[in-house]
Amino acid sequence: LPPSVLRLESSITLTIPTQTIPMKSFVYRRAVMPSKVRLAIHIAEDFVVRTEFYPLSRGKSPTLILKEEVWSVALPPTIEETLKLYPHIFVHLEELGAGKPRKNRRGIYHCDVCWLCRFAFCMVKWFFCLPCAIVLIIFRLLGKGADRGIEATFGAVGSFRTIGKSRKVNWGEGLIASYKAASHDGGESGGVTSELKFQLLPTDREGQGFFFEIPKSQYCGLKLKWRPNPTLLGRKPFDKITDSKSKTIHQYYSATARDLLAAEGLNNTVKLLKDSYASDPVDPRGLSSWYPPPIKKVVAIYGINLPTEASGVYQRKQSVRLSSATKTDLSVRQLVVLDKNAQLKGLQGYSIKNGIISETKCKMKKSGDGSVPYWSLRHCRTWQGKGIKKCDVKVYEIEGAEHRSILNDAKFHNILLEVIGCVCNAY
Repeated sequence: LPPSVLRLESSITLTIPTQTIPMKSFVYRRAVMPSKVRLAIHIAEDFVVRTEFYPLSRGKSPTLILKEEVWSVALPPTIEETLKLYPHIFVHLEELGAGKPRKNRRGIYHCDVCWLCRFAFCMVKWFFCLPCAIVLIIFRLLGKGADRGIEATFGAVGSFRTIGKSRKVNWGEGLIASYKAASHDGGESGGVTSELKFQLLPTDREGQGFFFEIPKSQYCGLKLKWRPNPTLLGRKPFDKITDSKSKTIHQYYSATARDLLAAEGLNNTVKLLKDSYASDPVDPRGLSSWYPPPIKKVVAIYGINLPTEASGVYQRKQSVRLSSATKTDLSVRQLVVLDKNAQLKGLQGYSIKNGIISETKCKMKKSGDGSVPYWSLRHCRTWQGKGIKKCDVKVYEIEGAEHRSILNDAKFHNILLEVIGCVCNAY
């Protein structure tokens, strides 16, 4: 069993550049202007990348200024699989709130073919039903206040609505251009950056048309950069699993700690391990860690046959914000997480749950003590008769004893007294 298993995936660096979007078309006849808006990139129905919320400027021509954000987005390993699974994207403008926003009523000053009818209705309402008109205004004011309170409540709990949408954005051309320019020799530089332009259209076009101002679409842009998986090239897959939902074949490969560090983008850490440890003549990460200690006698007492974590199955996180112009947090972003849906085959003597592979007791093999895998516990057996002092190794295995609670186990106490007695008699 490998120390870890990694799903083969590629990724893109998705950049939302700083840009200004005129918002007049999206807030047409709004009684209350939205306080803040964000951009949402819909790669699939359940795969959405959302920016932070940004405030709108006030005035007759409100504008939205998006600040640059950089995201890492996990995708299938090849460009063909990616475009088959995600042939296009949609981009939405979202604001906090729920339902349809309240709009200002059209007055008689709006010039269209129904102008005379509206004028006549206003005269009838005000001259022949003044009390009813006053009551109606009061109820409208109360309703407006209630709507504001409801919107504030829904906004506080994170509810949102869409005020602008793009048509299908074909991102294949940009991805293919970046993919072809990418280095597929194990490097992590990725391809060239491709720019993607698209139009955002207001979702509310009610009351538009004859003699009315038609809201204009607004242009926006994104930048894409393909990044192949550099760590698993040339290896034989550990397992292949078909996703029942997307029918995609996921390939899993044996991975080392270095592979996981590289997948996290921690190249400086990988270089440090190589320069400071791997090149050390003492070889602290190699043979010297396997050598027996320079002593004559070794006694190992440990528990066995408890379910023990032995490995993990990992995948790239679906989307991660790498940087934002409005945040100064410089902490490392986690790019790789446990693949909780992985169900690998051929794990005889092991169980898998939520991405954690645990060794369990079976007829063919033993398992560890709940904390340390069995192969690590029994490693001391390889020291028998070796080393400077020609180690004499004696091992006691206690069925069902846990890593920590073994200290309260009567069987451990009896073995310890026996060993101490032998040592005393020997001296």
